[in-house]
Amino acid sequence: MQLIRENRPYEDYLAALSPVNCDEPRVSFVAEHLMGRLSSQLENPEGAPWSDPETALVRLTYEYVRDKIANSTPTTSGKMTWRASEVLNEKEGTCYGKANLIAALLRKNGIPTGFAYQYLRESADGQLVLHALNAVYLESLGGWVRLDASFTAGSTRQSPLEQAPAEFAAVDPDALIRPVRPELGEDNLPIVYAEPDAQLAGLFKHATSLQELWARRPSRLAGGEHDHGQEKAGKEASPARGDLDENFLDVLYGDPDDEAFSSCSGGCSGCSGGCSIG
Repeated sequence: MQLIRENRPYEDYLAALSPVNCDEPRVSFVAEHLMGRLSSQLENPEGAPWSDPETALVRLTYEYVRDKIANSTPTTSGKMTWRASEVLNEKEGTCYGKANLIAALLRKNGIPTGFAYQYLRESADGQLVLHALNAVYLESLGGWVRLDASFTAGSTRQSPLEQAPAEFAAVDPDALIRPVRPELGEDNLPIVYAEPDAQLAGLFKHATSLQELWARRPSRLAGGEHDHGQEKAGKEASPARGDLDENFLDVLYGDPDDEAFSSCSGGCSGCSGGCSIG
């Protein structure tokens, strides 16, 4: 299936929005950190999973959100996080929130990123619900690639980027965590949107619990204009870079499989703090 962007300029796929608040200090910090990890990989090309820096950065960002941000459902903690910064702070988000975070991190690093959707059923006799994922434009491939960060531990399709470039350039549905079942009326939507679907913002704003939000999930896109007067990012109160406390850094980067980065206090060339990791 060929993905098609809205009739909007590519600049719109780099814009900071209220839910995609890529200029919020903590979001910016993580984006810089991931860029620093890319720089470290490029210095050791034998250990880099991809020779193309653009693809490598997308993969680093995707795997960070997939693995470090838990999936929020009514059966887990039930946290309702919507803005990218909220998802990052709580380390948890629904598919809608995780899509906002991926968009914010990649846009901050200059990679056009939009939103793609699927109509899915949780069970064969369940109602159709709107599932959110991302689409990223890769210049090296000349096209859009879909990424689904709503990772589950039992999934055998953990990373679409583990597919060969030709395969994920073709956007093979089988590379996604949730391939559609046409016999059940499920569908992949071909449009890449520059903003999250407008009705989702209202749903997160007015729902009193994730259980309520889950029950009210839309079965179709709102259609029409998608900005609906959304406030632009930057109007919410945000901590200054100096307020990035050590507890936050420990939670964010504590990784037993990544000793070098877990010991970073926020200062290499990739995360603006002073260590020699970047």
